[in-house]
Amino acid sequence: MARAYEYAVYVEMFGAVDSELKKLDDQASFDNANTRWPVVAAALLDERPAGWLPAGRTWAQLELAAIDRAIREVTRGGQSLASASWGSRNIVAPAHPFVRAMPFLRHWLSAPATPMAGDENMPKFASPTDGQSERMSVSPGREAQGIFNMPGGASGHPLSPYFLAGHAAWLKGEPTPFLPGPTVHTLTFVPNPQAP
Repeated sequence: MARAYEYAVYVEMFGAVDSELKKLDDQASFDNANTRWPVVAAALLDERPAGWLPAGRTWAQLELAAIDRAIREVTRGGQSLASASWGSRNIVAPAHPFVRAMPFLRHWLSAPATPMAGDENMPKFASPTDGQSERMSVSPGREAQGIFNMPGGASGHPLSPYFLAGHAAWLKGEPTPFLPGPTVHTLTFVPNPQAP
């Protein structure tokens, strides 16, 4: 509801502006011109200047119209308002880049689709197509107490034991150590004596 309300306020405040801009250019909108519109909308709701209201409306009417619009959006398709959650909108399903070219490999090259809390403009940024590439918190000199999370694991190779390793901790926000553990494998580069 919080997200739907924010965007419903946008439509109620700037929908008429967008309609006029679209007459000049199909790609034009107040959102494209000012990505900080949520800050503008919040300031307008706090200060309630009469000059910013659509003709014949009060601020209370604008807010009630935004709430009605948000409820319609969240319950579209028969979903109950009580079952609406961040996770019902944010289904995160990270996949190896090869999946774009070969979708039939999705079963082997992707993490399970998982509902996830968060949204844009939130401390926990998440959407169906974007999210944190990693989480890291560490203080200089206290690296042993640092934490690190990375979706997808440390390897992009699907046959590696590190492919998707740590992904579950990233999903749940469980802290994992920042520092590596004991050395398990060593990769040594040896020059080829026959190379020119």
